[in-house]
Amino acid sequence: MGETEAKWDRVTRHELRRDRHTVSLLTDHLVFSPKYRGKVLEGEVAEAAEEIIRETCRELDIEVMDMAVNLDHVHLFIKYPPKYSVSWIAKRIKGRSSKLLRDKFPHLREWSPEHLWAPSCYHGSVGQGWEVVEKYITGQKNYYMKEDAIPVVVVDEEKEKTYKIGFITLHTKIFAVTGPVP
Repeated sequence: MGETEAKWDRVTRHELRRDRHTVSLLTDHLVFSPKYRGKVLEGEVAEAAEEIIRETCRELDIEVMDMAVNLDHVHLFIKYPPKYSVSWIAKRIKGRSSKLLRDKFPHLREWSPEHLWAPSCYHGSVGQGWEVVEKYITGQKNYYMKEDAIPVVVVDEEKEKTYKIGFITLHTKIFAVTGPVP
């Protein structure tokens, strides 16, 4: 199988999103945490948080590929329509879940009266590396319940070597440098 055919198989395997005027494959890995990295997402709170986040995504026509709710942060791997920006999606998910969780669990409102989530958020655009993100998030599920769990992303050394050679070649072409690359 040629390289072009292999790339096509990867794309069709995860289905392109088709709308009236667009064909897209927009995926993102979001990570956000409660204020002060509070360890408040446990038991019923974690279950309710996952349910609220999934429902919010469903209402926005956002597909949740994978999710892990840990004690002090949430990993969310989504496929979303091009009409939304990732920051807008994060704002909607965090805003709605904050309100509903603090209404349902009064101790959260006492702990943080105005906002449940920290204002910052990690956004990682995911291209063809779906398997890596899915493996990482799967490793994060119930992470705090496992005593000896250490999330590890296995790096293909041959691929890393190829990328490094490509970077050095590109750096040399751009900057016309013949010495060692930083």
